[in-house]
Amino acid sequence: MPSTDNLIQLGTIVNIDPDGKALVRVQIFERVTDWIPYKMVSNSHIRVWIPPKVGEQVIVLSPFGEGDSGIVLGSIFNKDLKEPTSANDHTSIVEFSDGTIITYDVTAKVLTIDASGSIDITAPSGITVTANTAITGNVTINGNLNVSGTITDEKGSLSDHVHTGVTSGPSDTGVRP
Repeated sequence: MPSTDNLIQLGTIVNIDPDGKALVRVQIFERVTDWIPYKMVSNSHIRVWIPPKVGEQVIVLSPFGEGDSGIVLGSIFNKDLKEPTSANDHTSIVEFSDGTIITYDVTAKVLTIDASGSIDITAPSGITVTANTAITGNVTINGNLNVSGTITDEKGSLSDHVHTGVTSGPSDTGVRP
């Protein structure tokens, strides 16, 4: 008969499967488990990979009271790993070890990405940015804008248009057709 004392325990990850699988070994008191699964968010629609780290304090659920047949439910905040400094009841925060932070404030309705490096977006079908003109309506770019390709606005191409009857120098070119 399994002991109910071992159904839910706290432990510390001491090894991570080198083949990149979601398997870890956890030290619970003086004992280290065999390789057990590390729970992730996944189903047939989406898979989220948040790699476990050695030294994380975790919860181990052992339905049969035996740690080697358990599953790691995930890490927990503790005195060495606290909540992000901007944590509150209306903001979701993803904070990476390199300093990159993604936040969404449901009260202010603001999504913020503060990247410590580059942001690369690949979208074979295109990218659309829409600013609600009834609210603020502005798209602001601070810094240089480098474009390889055609720039088009509601009146046509900005890359290929020409002006006729324009005086060179400081003169205005007039209203664009």
